[in-house]
Amino acid sequence: MADIEALSEDLQKITIEQLNEVPARIPEYLQKLKTWILKQPHLKSRTNDQFLIQFLRFCKYNLEEAKQKVDSFYTQKTKYPDWFGTTDVDRPKFREIHNLCCTSVLPMPLYGCGPRIVFYRYWYPIEKYAMEEIIETCVATIESFIMTDPYACICGVLYLLDMAEITPEKIEQYTPRVLKKLDVFYDKYIPLHSLGFYFFNIPPFAEKFFQQYLESLPKDFRKNVLITGKNINHITDKVPLKYLPKDYGGENGCLRDLAKEFNKVWDNQKTYFQENAQYGVDEQLREIPATNFDIKYHDSDLIIID
Repeated sequence: MADIEALSEDLQKITIEQLNEVPARIPEYLQKLKTWILKQPHLKSRTNDQFLIQFLRFCKYNLEEAKQKVDSFYTQKTKYPDWFGTTDVDRPKFREIHNLCCTSVLPMPLYGCGPRIVFYRYWYPIEKYAMEEIIETCVATIESFIMTDPYACICGVLYLLDMAEITPEKIEQYTPRVLKKLDVFYDKYIPLHSLGFYFFNIPPFAEKFFQQYLESLPKDFRKNVLITGKNINHITDKVPLKYLPKDYGGENGCLRDLAKEFNKVWDNQKTYFQENAQYGVDEQLREIPATNFDIKYHDSDLIIID
C-alpha cells in the first residue's frame, strides 16, 4: 500500500478523470519510479511515496516523462542552488523576508476545488533586499506545495501579481539571468501546473517592459498571461471577487494574516528543507547515452560511418 495522503472525493475524481490515475495501480507505478531512481548513479533523489506521486500525477502517469521530470527537478536544484537549493527555512532572514508579505497563499482554492491561488506583491525595500532573496522565499513556498497542498498538486497554481509597488529600480533587477531562471523554475523545475499569471496595477513606466517580457515567452505559455492596468475588473472576469483577498474586496483571507499563518508550514516543513542538502545530481556520474554510430578501423585511421 502506498504511503500517501488520502484525497477528498472531488480531488480523487479529478486525478482519475484528468490525470490518468488508477488508484489500485499507484503502488506499482511508485515502485517502478523508485527502482529507476536507485539505478541512476548520478541522481540522488527522495524516494518517499508522497513526494514521488506528485511527479506521476504531473506527468499523467507517463512513467518516462516522470523519470525525466525527477531528473530535471534535481538537475536545476543543483545548477541553481541560490534559488532552488533552500535548506534552512528557519534562518532569521528567510522568515524576515517571508513576513514582508510579498508572497501569500490564499486559503480558498478557485471555485472551491480548483487551483491554488498565490498572490505576489513587491512590498520590499530595494536597498535592503536583492531580487534573488525575495524570489528564493517564493520558490520555497511553491516547492512546499509538493508535500502539503493537494489542490496545487492536482489542480495547479494560479498566480496573481499586484504591481502597484514596482519601481524602475525593481524592474532593473529583472536581468536576463533572473528572467532565465524564472523560465527554468516554471518550465523545468517545479512539478506543478501553472494555470495563469495575471499582472495588474501596472504603472505606465513599466508597460513597455512587461510587453517585451510577454513577447519573449513561448506562444503556448503566453496565452496564460494577462497584463492589465488598474481596472481590477479584468482580474475578476477570470477570478471572481470572492476568491480575492479581503485587502482587495474579496473573502479569501487578509494577506498579512496569511503570511503570519504560513509560518506554521515552515515549522512543519523544516526537516523537508534540511534534507534538501542530501539530494541532487552529479553530472560526472551521469551515463553517456550510446551513439548511433558504427565504428570501423581501416589502415590505422578511425572512420565513423553514419
